[in-house]
Amino acid sequence: MREETFQKKVVPMLMFSIICMAFTAYLPVRSHTLLGFLLKIDVFILAVIFYFALAALVYFFKRKFPLNLISLTAFALESGLMLMGPVFAFANMINVTIVPEALAIASGALFVLCLLQRILRKDLTSWEPWLIFALLAAIVFTVAEIFIKLTLFRVAVDLGVVVLFMPLILFDIGHILNKMNDEDWIEAVINLYLDFANILIRVIAILIEIYSEK
Repeated sequence: MREETFQKKVVPMLMFSIICMAFTAYLPVRSHTLLGFLLKIDVFILAVIFYFALAALVYFFKRKFPLNLISLTAFALESGLMLMGPVFAFANMINVTIVPEALAIASGALFVLCLLQRILRKDLTSWEPWLIFALLAAIVFTVAEIFIKLTLFRVAVDLGVVVLFMPLILFDIGHILNKMNDEDWIEAVINLYLDFANILIRVIAILIEIYSEK
């Protein structure tokens, strides 16, 4: 992918998607009625189904303008409201500064990593097997969090996942710049958006544990 495409299409659309997500995620924070609705188990199941359905549509329409923009925007809005919304609301109940701090940390990390890889333009394909193994390990430890209630363990797992996503983002950006075509810029956006969302959730979880102990 050309640098111009990354700079003029991927970066602005990524920023727009993050703003859409944050906007709708704050709606349950302001409305307890909406939060109660989102916490219903049947609503949550539907939210997950819509999440994967919209993600599939983004990849399916990635080269078809304007359906690619519409599907990506819908995905960002839905993931913000239905999935991130309850997370934001719970974090806000612990401390109102958690979400802004997490957004700043996740955004800052993404910006620095994007800048670093754009300067280096290094092909990190050789990292792929190790990153896949690390992701599988992260999934196992995440499941273990359900059964192990130790605060230190949960913080260690969340921090480990955040650290893991640093080289993963470098890998994704390297793949975008070195392997992807200009026509696939929407796919590049959603890949980086999902990386950002994963870091954001983990940072929020870490800050919740820290502020809960105060």
